[in-house]
Order: sequence, then structure tokens, then C-alpha cells
Amino acid sequence: MRFLLAGILCIKGSVAFAQLLHPPMQLPYAASVGLSRHQADAFSFHTNPATLRHLHKPHAGLSGVQSHMLPGVRSGALSVAVPAGNTYFGAVVQHYGAASFYHTAIQFSSAQSLGKKAAVGASFHYRSVAAAGYGTIGMWGAGIGGLYQVSEQLQAGAYLFVPAAVTTKKPVERLAGYYHVGLGWDLSPQVFVSTSFMQTESFKPDVHASISYKPVPAISARLGLQSANRELIVGAGFLHKKMQLHLFTGLHPRLGFSPGLQLLLGQNDVAL
Repeated sequence: MRFLLAGILCIKGSVAFAQLLHPPMQLPYAASVGLSRHQADAFSFHTNPATLRHLHKPHAGLSGVQSHMLPGVRSGALSVAVPAGNTYFGAVVQHYGAASFYHTAIQFSSAQSLGKKAAVGASFHYRSVAAAGYGTIGMWGAGIGGLYQVSEQLQAGAYLFVPAAVTTKKPVERLAGYYHVGLGWDLSPQVFVSTSFMQTESFKPDVHASISYKPVPAISARLGLQSANRELIVGAGFLHKKMQLHLFTGLHPRLGFSPGLQLLLGQNDVAL
């Protein structure tokens, strides 16, 4: 806890002069299974690089969302994860916005296993924001995460992201610093329950709770809730050999639906 508090104080002190903060680009549907030993996938490590430890074979994923059914406003993501012995590597590319204004985010991550119960990970983030008539600005930051297997069924994880300020434009723009902690319970290979807390600098706290259920090996269902934007997330997945297709949507009480599709390649094996 003292480490987290020191990190947040460092964030606030070192870049206090920045004026415009950009919150992290999230993939809440994928993040809901990040702490699962049985159901983690190619996208689930983007909130904590240490969870790459759950991916013992190569994985790849492609995702797309129509944000709140707004014409021309879409988001897409591509992810790859590759293990190399006790070291794991992953990369995520995200794009969000419309033709006149859009964000592009690139994340490189790696994790190192520390025996059978723990892992540490690090990630580097680059984000560009482009607006018609105003050009493009780039921002970057780095983070460190940890994963600990409390018991056979319970996993705990934490992640701290520290941004770097960009002073080439006025007002100064940068990514917002944040920390993220979570718990995940693999009640069985078919049922996974998780809860997490995320505090982003200058934004209100966000609590995310979710449940994932696989009634049969070829079908899965997920239900999640985010407190910060009061959004409900529901989805269903279909597995054929090593390929998964997930159909999901976010439901905001005022902005409506955000339907999405996620295609995953790879199969998760639980390490002994």
C-alpha cells in the first residue's frame, strides 16, 4: 500500500504542471477475465502485464466496437501474446474515434514468472491524439504490475501506471496516471468471478465486477458492471477448436448500446 501511495504522489508531483489529462483506453469485456487461470485470453493482459503468465501458448485477438451506436465513431483493437519459457511478451494496438478526431494507443508488455505462485510485469504505452486542423500530439508512459496466486482458486493482481508529460504544445497534454487492483476467483474451470478497483488521476474511482460462466466447453457467457460510467456489459462466446468468437454489448443508461465483436485465436492451458 505504501508503494502505491508513493507512486501516486510521484505522479502528482512530477507532472503537476500538465493541464489536459487523457484517461486510459479500456477493454472492459476482455479485462473481466484477466485474473483467471482458465479463461484468460489474448486481450486480458492489457490492464496488468503480469497476467501474461496465464498464457502458456501463443494467442492473438481482434476486437471491434460501435461506440453507443454513433455513426462513424468506432473502436478497434489487435492483440498478440507469445510465451518464451518463463518470460512472456504481449502487444496491443487500439484505435478509437472518427475521421476528424481519433486516438491511437500502442502497448508493449512483458512478464516474468517468479515460481509457481507469482509473476511481475512491465508495460510501455504510447498514445497519439489527432484532430482535424490541429495536428497530432503523442504521449507516453510506463507501468509495473504484479500477480500472486493466493490459493488454488484465488488470484490477486495490482498495476501502477506513471505517465510522462508532453510539453511541445499548449495546453500541455499527457496521459492520466492510475493504479488498478483486483481479485479473481476460479470457482471451477467453468465459473470465474472477479472484482477490481481503479483510481485514475483527476477522475472518479471505478469499481468493476464480473462473472464468466461456461455451461459447456463450446459456449461461454459474461456479465459485468462498471461503476464509473454505470455501464452494464453482457456477452456470449462460442469456441471451435482453438478459435473463439464473442458477441457483446455495453449498455449505458443514457447513451444506449455499444455492440462489439471479438475474435480470439489460441487456447489457454493451466500450468501445473
